[in-house]
Amino acid sequence: MSALSSLKETVKSVGFRVFAFCFDCGARLPVKKDRVVLFNLMHGGFEGALTETERELAAYAPLDLVKVDRNDLERGIGPMLRFMTKDAFTMGRAKTIFINNNFFPFGWVHPNKATTVVQVWHGQGAFKKFGLDIPQPEDVRKKEVGANRPLSYVTCSAETIRPIYMSAFGLPASKIITTGNPVSDYFFREENVGEAAVAAKRKAFDAKFPQCKGKYLVLYAPTFRDDPDEDALPGPERAGKPRCSSACIRTTVPGGNSCRPSRRKWTASSTSRTTRTPMSSAFSRTSSSRTTRPSA
Repeated sequence: MSALSSLKETVKSVGFRVFAFCFDCGARLPVKKDRVVLFNLMHGGFEGALTETERELAAYAPLDLVKVDRNDLERGIGPMLRFMTKDAFTMGRAKTIFINNNFFPFGWVHPNKATTVVQVWHGQGAFKKFGLDIPQPEDVRKKEVGANRPLSYVTCSAETIRPIYMSAFGLPASKIITTGNPVSDYFFREENVGEAAVAAKRKAFDAKFPQCKGKYLVLYAPTFRDDPDEDALPGPERAGKPRCSSACIRTTVPGGNSCRPSRRKWTASSTSRTTRTPMSSAFSRTSSSRTTRPSA
């Protein structure tokens, strides 16, 4: 390892420790019972499973919903320091944390016993080996095992693949829940179900790509690793009422089964850094909802 690479690893390790220290400082205090954190660990941003989870959460009683983005580490000194300190402390006090990928600093955190950490893994099914089932250098594997330790639950799509997820995350069956992954909710919305909906979408597709008209279409969507910049491009915007995310929330968020959708109006704070889109059912938040950067 070159001197520069060694220096980078040292700096990264120090950053991990700072994040874990600030997280643990928050975790030593009583949890904020209404705080739910959506922790994005993908380059594409808040899309997919976390977007669907956010939309479903909008149907429940007002929550202190906080969005934390790992990409802040690459947005300059200010966002990076906030991520490692304030955001980490805020997460430490959360009642529920949803994450969508591995995060090595979790190997050093000690969540409050009242905190639930839910892994809504970004991949679907078990079409390839992943997690602990693929070869990794010893130091990486050690960090990966540690990062899985704080997980309370991991969502998966079916009972038949529960053993695969148990092996990939090194967790017992009780922590692998077959609620389905929230990202698949897109395919179960009214506008996407039924022959009429499919025909309408195919007509729109053919109008955009006339060279495909009258032909069978095969979707081939592997995980590309060749061009990091291209791989980081976000997927299409997803919106609407979810289903798997609802089952996930009812299973993992305390009181989720007894929650009823709020019919009060939702208003966005003028200081919010992100735009929250209300669910298609018009269930909404009150103006008392916090912004994405609440006080600790």
